[in-house]
Amino acid sequence: MLSRLRVKNFYVIFKSIYGGVVYMANKVLSWGVEHLDKILHNALTPNSLVVIAGHAGAGKTTLASSICYANALAGLKCLYVSLQEDKLKLYANMRNLGIDLEGIEGRGLLHFVKLPLIAEADSVSDVVESISTKIAEVKPQVVVVDSITPLLKVFGGKVSERAFLQNFFAEIPHLINGVVVLLVEVPRHVNEVDLGELEFVADVVLFLKVGLERDFISRTLEVGKVRNAEVSVARMPYTIASGVGLKFLPSTVLEEIPSRIRDKLELPCLDLGTVFKGNIIYVTYPPDFRPKHMIAFMVGVALLNKLRVLIISYKSPPEELKEFIVNSLIKAGLNEDLINNLLNNDNVVFKSLNPCGLSYVQLGMVEYELIDKYKPGMVIFHGVDILAKLERISREESYWNGLINEMLNLKKLGTVVVRAGSYDSETYNVYASLSDVIYRFHTTEENGNIKHKVYVWNRGDTPKLITEEQINACLEKLASKLHNEIKIRALTK
Repeated sequence: MLSRLRVKNFYVIFKSIYGGVVYMANKVLSWGVEHLDKILHNALTPNSLVVIAGHAGAGKTTLASSICYANALAGLKCLYVSLQEDKLKLYANMRNLGIDLEGIEGRGLLHFVKLPLIAEADSVSDVVESISTKIAEVKPQVVVVDSITPLLKVFGGKVSERAFLQNFFAEIPHLINGVVVLLVEVPRHVNEVDLGELEFVADVVLFLKVGLERDFISRTLEVGKVRNAEVSVARMPYTIASGVGLKFLPSTVLEEIPSRIRDKLELPCLDLGTVFKGNIIYVTYPPDFRPKHMIAFMVGVALLNKLRVLIISYKSPPEELKEFIVNSLIKAGLNEDLINNLLNNDNVVFKSLNPCGLSYVQLGMVEYELIDKYKPGMVIFHGVDILAKLERISREESYWNGLINEMLNLKKLGTVVVRAGSYDSETYNVYASLSDVIYRFHTTEENGNIKHKVYVWNRGDTPKLITEEQINACLEKLASKLHNEIKIRALTK
């Protein structure tokens, strides 16, 4: 039966399509996801067979629909063959994710066909013939089959039948001079997928996984195989977002450590060493001490150097942080009206994020979007000790990988990064190793009085110890400089 079917259908395809396809030499098709177009560039080319395997809810259908939609917008026809998804339900779900399948169908660029679920080998023949006939009719450049799992299950371990099915799908990309995307269901408890011979004939194999991270759903795309493209990133975390679809944390992996930027910031005193653009500054203190005037000092330094400041707090709401900064600068001698003038007009942006309300991937995405939106010259991350404690509980290695790459990318941009939080030995060792400048507060007792001293370390310099009085004196000098700077700016307007 399958032998006769193979001859019949391949003849139909050749006769109806060969010579009538849209020739797309050297054309690269889109994944419909900007991040994948960058990372997997040149992977989606004509004559390619793509296998997207994954757990339920991982976004296989969303990615396949994104491929259809993006390439239809570029004028290429897509045939979507469904053995499981209902058309109206699929269109509604994708519409919520910003993928307008109904719109491209109305323009004649999408053809959806629903085939019945099968339980017998003879039914596979009907499915193959239906797909062949529809391809001959539509002449698509993109074909999606969602999913081939029912077909594979019917054949089980029958080698010859599975080989025919494999050869059938492997030939279609060449016959249509386009791309075929096959979806494969994988049980949630399975973390390795066995595609058999299909893996060898496929040009691209992606595995979309669903897991748990601190009680949050986590999704990861693993690249199993890519021909014709150099891919260095094998695992990519992502989310599925309303109006967007698959949303990846932008690639932040740098192969080399960025060179040091030699632009020095103006500081009001020498006690705090030297700070350059692109420096990572670690402000840390005992858990029972909150030197928020140091945050005010760093904000003042940024404003003195005409840098916009973005403050992201994992502990305090924006209004509370702003109040502390205002009070610290008033105490240092600045007029409240002048302070409000400095803090307005987006010179200083206050944001707070609940680290227990978002996964690490979601946190990273929000941080990236805020940095991309405001393009600050200085970013202050307040309460970073909470993130470190959560990481120790969950043991998520992705946290440290993401953190290091985020810091290196900000360094490359010349953004001054301030990470402020209380310390313990483990947290301090990791954060200190990333830093160019360290201000570490610690308490001492002198004549029955509690005193605070600050350990100051600059990369390449000898560490020194200064008193809190010196810090306060430095803050007063900063207030004076800011006052003069505001006057100068007012005169030059």
